[in-house]
Amino acid sequence: MRPTLDVQSVAVISAYGRGDFLAAELKARGFDTTLVDVSSGLVKRSLPDLEGPFPVARPNPILPAHLEWLMTQNFEDIAHGFCVWLKNGPIEMRGHLSQFYTSRIRAVSEFRAYVETLAENSNKKSELTKRIHDLAFENRWLIELAHTFACNELRALPECHLSNEPFPFHQTLAIPIFSEATTQKVLNDVKATGVRWMETEGVSDVQIERGMLKEIELNIGRKEVLECRYYVWCLSSEETESISKKVSQRLFGTGAIHADWAWRRFQVHSGKSSLDGVVPKYLMLMDDVHFPWVYDNMIVLKRRKPELADLWVRLPYENSRKPDQLKKFTEKLDEKLRERFPRWSMRLEAPWDEGPPLYPVFDPETKKAFSKTKLSNFIYEGAEVLDRLDWAGRFQKQSESLIRLQTWRSHDLAKAARSGKKESSDDNALHAP
Repeated sequence: MRPTLDVQSVAVISAYGRGDFLAAELKARGFDTTLVDVSSGLVKRSLPDLEGPFPVARPNPILPAHLEWLMTQNFEDIAHGFCVWLKNGPIEMRGHLSQFYTSRIRAVSEFRAYVETLAENSNKKSELTKRIHDLAFENRWLIELAHTFACNELRALPECHLSNEPFPFHQTLAIPIFSEATTQKVLNDVKATGVRWMETEGVSDVQIERGMLKEIELNIGRKEVLECRYYVWCLSSEETESISKKVSQRLFGTGAIHADWAWRRFQVHSGKSSLDGVVPKYLMLMDDVHFPWVYDNMIVLKRRKPELADLWVRLPYENSRKPDQLKKFTEKLDEKLRERFPRWSMRLEAPWDEGPPLYPVFDPETKKAFSKTKLSNFIYEGAEVLDRLDWAGRFQKQSESLIRLQTWRSHDLAKAARSGKKESSDDNALHAP
């Protein structure tokens, strides 16, 4: 007979640091926590890739481990807030000109009214959605952009899509620039909490019994079985499949789904120029709000140094990895940048990218086809179920997971206590004179 598992035991299966903070938070709250890091079984990623295309917003609610990460990183705030630079000029969400844009551009004033109403009373979402749906697209496009910018689904324009949480363009936002030193410090701090750390090239098998994930088999130079009461899975289905097709088929009813689109990073090398003091360190370039927000119609520019910038673009996933297609798009992107910044001397390159995408985006039909095996002790935090792909979006998902785990633990402890009382009562009855 299998011994009863400790209801405090939880395994977080993670890569690229995604689940580290949740593991640290669980440990601080009394869980016997194991972090299974499968990064070495996936493609090695650079720090700029891990930073991603999105600015860092403050998650709500914010857990102590997330706050500690923000304080350690000490990211620089975007001076004038989120900036969308259209062909006819920029729109800045903070700073001394923000009120000017709000008063002159209907889309900005509608966005501010929308997020303020949601913040005051989230129960009004349904009523608010109906009102937004009736607006002309040119008056609601910024609201739409807030919902699609960090979303894992690409929706058709000009249809109204307000189902997921909007990105907080109006808040103070920071520019994520990682360094080796701070990344190592964050890792050391998490390990110092006492989390059991297991580095592995992959999970080769999982054992499912009676609607529960019982154990996982790890590759750590040898086969090792890990058995916990609860599991949190922080890999996408495609990342899971790249490690083990068998595991993917067991955890996901239809198997892995593959991204239709993905955020792709390019690099701009340039000499110092007069644009250093003019172009914000972080901005979005958009040509036409009525055209699809992909390819070179929507470009995120993040300046790392005066002579180095990252560009992030949403591209078709498969085509962006074909050398001939990538070369054509790089040339087109170069042309677009020179058109926007004619005095900026630059050289554009596309770092080679392989493996499952870090920031996948799905067409609605693809996302609809995704399904998970129903397991009563398993929490899935892959990209397919995230409301937003940015850091704050992931952190908010972790806050929800923490609440679920604490609820499960309380339920299991209460159940164990009732069972213990019954056994004691039966034992007393057995030995009664």
